[in-house]
Amino acid sequence: MSTYLVKTYLGISLAALLVAACTSKTGTSAEPQQAPGEQVASSLPRDESPDATPEEVAKLAADNADFGWAFYHESVAGKTNHFFSPHSLSVALAMTWAGARANTEAQMAEALRLTLGQERLHPAFNALDLELATRGEESGADAPMPFRLNVTNALFGQTDFTFLDPFLDTLALHYGA
Repeated sequence: MSTYLVKTYLGISLAALLVAACTSKTGTSAEPQQAPGEQVASSLPRDESPDATPEEVAKLAADNADFGWAFYHESVAGKTNHFFSPHSLSVALAMTWAGARANTEAQMAEALRLTLGQERLHPAFNALDLELATRGEESGADAPMPFRLNVTNALFGQTDFTFLDPFLDTLALHYGA
């Protein structure tokens, strides 16, 4: 996939998604329901036992590796130093994809190399994140060097739109957001 297509898919997908797919118009008033900068979230707790098979988590990891390498090859052209986190990028865009539908959903899935559908991808990301957290807590003579992976992502929406509850619920249940 060319650099132009990757940038176009991601740019259009993110813009359209944040404006339309996971939000709804708050009415005719110009006043937002939340103050600018106010955090909105679901009241649901994170699912600590996601329903994801080991095969789904492995497929997610393979898809993420494929996307990470494609992104790397497209973004390093002409640069001598380059650093990015494919996992963090994939998590942030998967969270965004949770609100996508129709053409935006299909275009994002293609650009991000997502082969698991919405219903299986988010539990798989949750299982992967929980597994990484567990590995980071391991210690002892037989354990590899312990690590702590901290992934911090945020989505920002237009102030005169509100996020729909199903979108916020997906983020809460599967991403702890």
